[in-house]
Amino acid sequence: MTQEQDQARVHISLRDGVLELQGSESFVSSQLKLLEPLIKESFNSQPAPHIPPVNSTPPLAGNSTPPAGAANLGDYDTLFADADGKIQILKTLPGTNKATKSINAALLLAFANTLKGSELTPYTDVRDLCSAHACLDSGNFSKTMKAQKEHFIVSGSGSGQTIRLTVPGKKKAKEVADGLK
Repeated sequence: MTQEQDQARVHISLRDGVLELQGSESFVSSQLKLLEPLIKESFNSQPAPHIPPVNSTPPLAGNSTPPAGAANLGDYDTLFADADGKIQILKTLPGTNKATKSINAALLLAFANTLKGSELTPYTDVRDLCSAHACLDSGNFSKTMKAQKEHFIVSGSGSGQTIRLTVPGKKKAKEVADGLK
């Protein structure tokens, strides 16, 4: 058995507080057994997320446009579909090459996840989306994402990498989404 085959990983979010274990299967199992009471207690003590009623956001004084976070996934129902917790993009990705299409896929997916309330988007989800849209350049994917420092904050390593939109990234993602809406 190779070392890679004996690897195990657990990722627990508790609303992006994140506890991640990675190592041999026996190591991860032993750590999970030790942490199980704490994890159960944390999940039980988490308050239910506050979901405001639709259109409960008061307008901002002196600002005729709603804040960027005021949109929700339903506002983009012709662009995004939430299928079993995974976002699908229903339109053709804009761009003239794989790199541009991949960046737009990442922007749109991260934007959709933000609308759902999650700031972090796993690399694996972006890769899967790019693969589904036939724009995945496997050899250059990570380099392409990391080069977009203006739009993404890349965190983690290996299969646990995530992207988070920067403020300019959120604006750009909204522009791309609105252009496809």
